[in-house]
Amino acid sequence: MFKNIAIAEDFYAIWEAFLSLLPVALAINVIIMLFEFSHLFQDVTVGYTDILNGHELDFLYSFLLPLFFNLAFSNLLAKAKNLEPLSTSLIAMVCFFRGSGFLRVTDDSIFGADNGSIFTSIIFTWSAIKLLQYLTGIPKLKPFRTESISPLLAKNLNLLFPAILTILCFELLGTFLTTTITPQAAPILSKLLPDFSSLSDLQELILYKVIALGAWLVGMHGEKFSDGLLASVYGFPMLRSPNGVMLENLHIVNLHNVFMNFGGSGSTFVIPFLILKNKRLHPFHEIGQISTFFTLFNVNEVLLFGLPIALNPVFILPFCLAPLANMAITSFMVQQGLFSIDHVAVSWMTPPIYSAYLVSGGAPWAILTQIFCICMDGCIYWPFLILASRQRQAPSALKKLFSDENYGYLDRILNNKQEQLFTLQQTATLRKLTRTQQVTAQLKNSRLQVYYQPKVDAQTLEVSGFEAMLRLQNRQGHVYEPAFLPVLYRQGLSKFIDRRMIDLVFDHILHWRSLGFQVPPISLNLDRDFLCDPKVVQTLIQEAQKHHIMFTIEITENSYAMAVSAIQQAVQRLSAAGHYVAIDHFGTGYAALETLVNLAVHEVKLAQEIVVIPYNTRDKGRRLLEGTVQLCHSLGFKVSAEGIESLEHLKQAQNCGVDILQGGYFGMPISHEKMEVFLANPTYEAAT
Repeated sequence: MFKNIAIAEDFYAIWEAFLSLLPVALAINVIIMLFEFSHLFQDVTVGYTDILNGHELDFLYSFLLPLFFNLAFSNLLAKAKNLEPLSTSLIAMVCFFRGSGFLRVTDDSIFGADNGSIFTSIIFTWSAIKLLQYLTGIPKLKPFRTESISPLLAKNLNLLFPAILTILCFELLGTFLTTTITPQAAPILSKLLPDFSSLSDLQELILYKVIALGAWLVGMHGEKFSDGLLASVYGFPMLRSPNGVMLENLHIVNLHNVFMNFGGSGSTFVIPFLILKNKRLHPFHEIGQISTFFTLFNVNEVLLFGLPIALNPVFILPFCLAPLANMAITSFMVQQGLFSIDHVAVSWMTPPIYSAYLVSGGAPWAILTQIFCICMDGCIYWPFLILASRQRQAPSALKKLFSDENYGYLDRILNNKQEQLFTLQQTATLRKLTRTQQVTAQLKNSRLQVYYQPKVDAQTLEVSGFEAMLRLQNRQGHVYEPAFLPVLYRQGLSKFIDRRMIDLVFDHILHWRSLGFQVPPISLNLDRDFLCDPKVVQTLIQEAQKHHIMFTIEITENSYAMAVSAIQQAVQRLSAAGHYVAIDHFGTGYAALETLVNLAVHEVKLAQEIVVIPYNTRDKGRRLLEGTVQLCHSLGFKVSAEGIESLEHLKQAQNCGVDILQGGYFGMPISHEKMEVFLANPTYEAAT
């Protein structure tokens, strides 16, 4: 369990690191936009066109992006691993430089660098932090004690030997990669990739685009990676000549920039509009709002890192399919002679529709084609956005479990509950979701059942009713208490669990009646969320009236202590409909005594902590029990006691004046099938 929590925290740190990149990514893209606009309106911006150098800034940003991620990710991981953040980040940065070859120094003291990727940044950063964490856990590598120096100084000094060993490991790793692996990479790639001279223009574009899309999906700048890779294999970038001037087949470049890449790589232009127009995508609403403006100018870092699309397996298919489908449709329309793509230079930041107008000389079919592609991209992305939304809102393991045929009702409930379940918001939430995955894994192939425990009159020891209790039964027939309930309650599903229990109880009662049995009162223990929802309370009242059934509704003490006004209204409605209402687990410390006056209930059910008196506090405990019973009686309440497990508990409760008793001494909860045996012969003999 703890191992899974640690892994989940690491993935959460990756997501947080992505989000931390957004401000710098958007800021730089805004400056690049200003640079592009300054060239579009040179007559107006005379004197300003030389101030901004968007090309250099764009290159610098894409080059430094892996380093930015390294710093953010290492800082977050250091905090999660209880390491000193600043020192750990610097150590991780050195390891990233030396291990990946991102930055190196030649024998002539000349700096050299290679384009890295967020993918390699994740691998090297995570490995460095994990190794550092392991080494700091070795006592012999921590010679400095806080007794002699300050704790902060000791914490940093104790990183010395782990840092030396960690950096040394990555120095050796970097040497191995640069001397053994890297020299063999180019020849292998040249054999894997097709012969450049044998490819048509469209085939070149497809190859270029597939490589770029794959790079984006693992966190690299796709187009720059594709250019660099193909330049290393073929000697020059695919869409540019060696000196950086566009090739003569400018229509292929325009096909790529205008009809395949609108909204940014992956043709993501339509995503913000889908998010903002549909409530089912509510978890991404803020991302949609922020990204809309930037998407108009084909900048999609917000979506890549905020949604995220990068390193997210959900979006692999649509991210690759949409631009290639756009290319196929546009190429078909051009081949049919409906429009042509002119040899005019169009900035990649030119907004969609207008860009189609420019490269086609204003041809209506070009504009219609781009609009059609945008609509088609929406159809492609839509189901995957829904899937990502569900992934964001509900624990995947829980969703998988409840998609089982035994949990079809919960599957529908989860779909309705999607908009209220937010996950991965903070580390504490992530721990809870990890716990959910652990619990639900244990519950696979099980189903909910309702068992019934007898409640007896304290004086006659005759059964006066039963309390309905949820149990879990696996396919082997073993029944055990549902440990998953607290997990589901934390996910806000308590009232749906209560609804399921009520449905089962209704079914059982109607079945017993059909057999001619007289059914004693049944108690239902309902959670706060259920009682605070007027609609579900009204549904319960209406169904009970329809079948002429009166329940005893048990309300836990913590429920009415946390929502007094709403619970009071629910109690009034249930009492007016003829139901018997009891306070459950009274005495556990949640409510003040004045609640007994304000809440118009019929019965107070004492918690086991009050009923079962420890031997070393017998006198005080007995007086407390007697006083509590007398107080409740004086206020007009019946008093029941739970946790009666022995004859001693029974005698003690009887002597103190308790009215109704419940516990293992009178019988453990029984299944609805065994209830039929009891109802056929409704007698009860107390154990002696």
